[in-house]
Amino acid sequence: MLVKGESIFQKIYRYLKENPDSIYEDQDFETAGLEDSYYIFFGEILPDNIQKAKAQNLLKLLNNYLDNESEHNNLLNFLNEDRFITYYFEFCRLLKLYILEDLINVEKLADIGIKLSTCSSNYEEVKVGITILGLCEPENSRKIVKILGMHSEFTFYAVTSTGNWDHYNTFVFNLAKRTYGYGKVHCLKSLYAMNDEIKQWIIEQGSMNVVLKEISAVLCTKKVNISWYLKSRNIGKNELSKVSLILYYILSEDDYDIYENEDSLETVKLYIKYAEKYAHCFHDLCAVAYIEERMRPYLTDDEASSKRKNGWTITIEKEIKNKCLSILINDKWKTVFKESLKKADEPGKVYMFISEVIGLKLTFDELMPILEKDKYNIDVYLYLSEGKNANNMKQLINYAYKTLPLKKIFSGAVDIDEEHITTDCKPDICIYCILRNLSYCSFVDMELPTMALKARFPENREEAVHYLKKHKENWNNETVSKIKEAIEEEKSQSIKRKMNELLNINGTKKREYTNVSNLLVKPFYKDIYLFSTDIAGVFYRDTSVVEDNIKINDMLFLKHDTNNPYDENAVMVTDNTGYILGYIPRGANKQLKNLLKGGKYLYGRLKKCSFDDNYMNIDVYLSYKDVQESIKDTITAMDGEADSLKQ
Repeated sequence: MLVKGESIFQKIYRYLKENPDSIYEDQDFETAGLEDSYYIFFGEILPDNIQKAKAQNLLKLLNNYLDNESEHNNLLNFLNEDRFITYYFEFCRLLKLYILEDLINVEKLADIGIKLSTCSSNYEEVKVGITILGLCEPENSRKIVKILGMHSEFTFYAVTSTGNWDHYNTFVFNLAKRTYGYGKVHCLKSLYAMNDEIKQWIIEQGSMNVVLKEISAVLCTKKVNISWYLKSRNIGKNELSKVSLILYYILSEDDYDIYENEDSLETVKLYIKYAEKYAHCFHDLCAVAYIEERMRPYLTDDEASSKRKNGWTITIEKEIKNKCLSILINDKWKTVFKESLKKADEPGKVYMFISEVIGLKLTFDELMPILEKDKYNIDVYLYLSEGKNANNMKQLINYAYKTLPLKKIFSGAVDIDEEHITTDCKPDICIYCILRNLSYCSFVDMELPTMALKARFPENREEAVHYLKKHKENWNNETVSKIKEAIEEEKSQSIKRKMNELLNINGTKKREYTNVSNLLVKPFYKDIYLFSTDIAGVFYRDTSVVEDNIKINDMLFLKHDTNNPYDENAVMVTDNTGYILGYIPRGANKQLKNLLKGGKYLYGRLKKCSFDDNYMNIDVYLSYKDVQESIKDTITAMDGEADSLKQ
């Protein structure tokens, strides 16, 4: 929108005039340029035909505007329909073609570019204006584009549309030194490391940002070999910390392959050499810790997720790992860690990782600085809930009651799938962390799971059912009433069935043990696989007794139920304590019963299991134990005969 008052350009120009040689700070660096940047780096690209159609429409509207200024509103309305970035590259391609083929009046177009860039209060109009100036390059366009480029909302357009300008790299470098946030990332992406001054700036300043830190660090390593910096500079504490920042950012990303960079081995060796002498700050601690974590000399190339190359060997990794460990054992790091945690400038997951590396158990109070900056920090909720510390969990639950939007979280059943999970769902995930781990605590909390029966997240409702199933001895009349209410409102048939089962477990689910002390066997490589089968009758068993103790691939044991009044071939399936989980189904049990009666040993391996669905599936094996016992008896007998002959 062309305005009579102060335009976007005029506002930036006034600030820079009052604050020469400074960064334009009258913007939110965490949000300015965010939407366009996320589209560029992570967005789903529009189909080519749609991009072409939008680019052609914009060009048509610009042509109309060239001939008649009253067409401006049509142009503005079109730009407000869709973000310019979604078809930006196609528009640039088409506009270049029109300019080269003299299909558009370049002089008039340049005037329109200046007008949109300098007189508008609409961000999309300014972006189009910058793009036109970059492609047409009329007089004074450099000054206009440079001024607007200092706002992170426009930096991308400033550095991409001007690619054919003389001294382009110098223009980008000068802009990079006066930008921050997403704007700085785009400058870094477009910058060529053509001389030592630029290389040094990339290493020392390139990754210092408040957004896309990991991407910035990766860009730095692609532009400049860190080993060059470590070899060409006089390295002290300050210089080491600059390198530490880059290494920490790239190595903290799970999908980063340390073997990929050609100079990675030389970089790590040089870095550790200097770290042994100068490492002192939290970023140094992080870099060394992540290097140590990436060194896995106990894995062969076949076992590792990526193959070693560029000089890396098991021996070298072992050597570097040991050097890292010798740096990390210094007690000073606990003080460094705690001072950094008070500021909480790094992601929560980093503090959790480093605390484990240096052997610190964190309390709720110590993690409060992170929660003060992000009250829905999932990393903190995970750490405290999984730590099995009753005091931490109680404090976390109390904090959740005070800070989470419980009315919204427990607003009623909604089936939200993974594709529709957004940052708006973070409070729901925080509750999930608590519910998922509440069973492992030494105390019982019935209030939260009862409330969670009406959680909008299906996973939270399932966890609530699971918890209430295990703690039915703590129910009261209100609990039963809340379950009945939840059943009426439940939309998921699977969860509704589990809720209905909750009301039927008191007095109806069996708890039985049998003696299996003489049936316990250890797996042996000569054991014979027989078949796979579901365990029958799990529905009638109170599995809450064993749910926390049984996991996939555990051994279960088979015993003939000689007193079963319904089936003489009945074969029980138990855990190692003799708790009866169910039976081998009819039709598959007769041969197993005969084997057991004949002195054979049978066991199962748990392959699939869902206690909520009353479902267990096992692989049945014939143990080699009876053969071993027979051989042992034979040897004992032979030894006895030999002794008698000696006498």
